[in-house]
Amino acid sequence: MEVQSIALQLAAVEVPKPAKGTSTVGMPIFWGARHSFMSKLKQLIRNSPTASAMLGRKASLVAGQGFRVDEKALPTLAKFLKKVASEGQYKTAKKLLKRIGKDYAEFEGVALQVVWAEDRKHIAELYFQRFDTVAPGAMDEDEVINEYYLCRDWSNTQRYKVKRLPAFNPEKAASADAKEREENAVQLAVFFDGDEYFPDLSIQAGLNYMEAEGLLGRFHPNNISNKFSLGSIFTVLNGPVDKQSEDGKTIITAAEQQRAFVKKLKDTFTGPEAEQLLVLFGEGGPGKAEDLAQLQSYTPGTNETLYESLSKMFQQAILSAGGVTSPEVVGLPSVGGLGGDGGKLVEAYQLYYNTVCRPAQLSLLEFFKELFAFVPDTSFEDEPDGEPWLDITTTLPARVTFTEDGLFQICSDAELREMIDLPATPAEPEAKPGAAEVKQLTPEQKALTSSPAGQSSIDAMLAALTRGEATPESCRARLVLFYGLSEADALLIVPAQALAA
Repeated sequence: MEVQSIALQLAAVEVPKPAKGTSTVGMPIFWGARHSFMSKLKQLIRNSPTASAMLGRKASLVAGQGFRVDEKALPTLAKFLKKVASEGQYKTAKKLLKRIGKDYAEFEGVALQVVWAEDRKHIAELYFQRFDTVAPGAMDEDEVINEYYLCRDWSNTQRYKVKRLPAFNPEKAASADAKEREENAVQLAVFFDGDEYFPDLSIQAGLNYMEAEGLLGRFHPNNISNKFSLGSIFTVLNGPVDKQSEDGKTIITAAEQQRAFVKKLKDTFTGPEAEQLLVLFGEGGPGKAEDLAQLQSYTPGTNETLYESLSKMFQQAILSAGGVTSPEVVGLPSVGGLGGDGGKLVEAYQLYYNTVCRPAQLSLLEFFKELFAFVPDTSFEDEPDGEPWLDITTTLPARVTFTEDGLFQICSDAELREMIDLPATPAEPEAKPGAAEVKQLTPEQKALTSSPAGQSSIDAMLAALTRGEATPESCRARLVLFYGLSEADALLIVPAQALAA
């Protein structure tokens, strides 16, 4: 027996290294062949239900409700944020941040076209630039990128024009040289987490699982389009042979008998939504035509179990790569479906926001503060640490809710009245000298008198006293210690002569 070893080249998604490319304008640095990796990454995300849901939620939480700015400290910036551009669909900073959040979630990088004012000292407008359309120029000797190249579709530079923009540099924008000032009237500000040409993808470990999940998603559609593929195998124990007459002439061949049998089988068992069948014939031999009906049916195990186990494994790997601890956070059902323990869901949201989304917000805020420092009368030098002048507001979609009894236990009378839009209770007039003193209830007594739960516990205690499960002394002690009643009030509720039944 001859044995040979065969090495298989397995296909995998790899993050390509930066490489010099060519265009009609200059020599950009490409990420993948013809700058195709970001398009590949976008396709992987779109085809993966888990990645699409996860990064969509990340984009929403990172962008939040938009910028929050202290209008007293930065009035000019507050006005600028209401209109950052005069054209396009992202004229307000809130809409701009929403779109930036999407790019940052998918590529972990953002790009903005910066339009300088006539004085070249202040920013006039900001325009969104899709990050996957940007290719950097080569670094200089100081490892600084001085220019970027833009193209709507890098795979077709013959059809779509390549444009060059200088990198964000306030000094060149305000240069004394008229030609340099003109060339730098519009610059491109690029931000990403990384120290070279392209971002360091935190989700890199999940790329292969994203591709596998996308391929796995084709299983059921393909199964349906192929009428659920192979469902049963029919074995003909005694296959047909050529039938001949006495004089040796062939009456009907074995192949004709097979075709006739398969046609009859199709007419009997298959239909527009039936599963596919495989028919195996024996080696042939003598026998009557009806012997062909001696069948063995074999139904192989389906792939549903394998499909489900792989689907769960891929989902968990993608969520782990994205820093998600609970699938409900990104709108995916876990074991038992959506819902479950509300407290755990809130904790999962807070953990994901504080470990993944909030750090992203802080990084973006540093980027924007660098730009907004060139808005007139704007400076962040004296910004306090506790309550920053510029921030991104995010409200988590999961909150803890309380029942009415719970609210009675933790809220004061004034807070409860405010919740239902009732005016506050008027303050009682001060007692005049010599007037009868009004008894003031302790907080424990107020909670007891206004809480159905507190009254129910008193009734339960008295019932236990009647059944002989408690003594009058222990009941009065509970009223004094746990409910803050006086000895006299406790004696009114549980008289000294109270006897167990």
